[in-house]
Amino acid sequence: MGLAEVMENCNLFIGAGGTMTREAVVLGVPTISIYQDELLDVDRYLIAKGAMAHIKNSNAEFVTHFLENSRKRSADSESLRSGKRAYDLVINTILSSAQGRHLQDGLSSNGGCRC
Repeated sequence: MGLAEVMENCNLFIGAGGTMTREAVVLGVPTISIYQDELLDVDRYLIAKGAMAHIKNSNAEFVTHFLENSRKRSADSESLRSGKRAYDLVINTILSSAQGRHLQDGLSSNGGCRC
């Protein structure tokens, strides 16, 4: 079972920041971050967009109020597409780098000859 399938059954996600917290937001689950350190730009963006709440010291009253005033949304297809493009870019960069290194290794071990 993948994360998307788990999140389909969630009415609320409370996370300590990080990837799963942001994935819950993108998948449309009302999300509270209790991250204790300085927020990253992506977190500030999600909070400003109204897609996530942040509170360092949560309590039952805050969570209840948040849940009563939040609703599950459909997955954020724009963010999913953007994430896919970023993933593809990282994978292609790694593969290109590895292929270039493999070619260089082959050239230096053959004295520069592509034999």
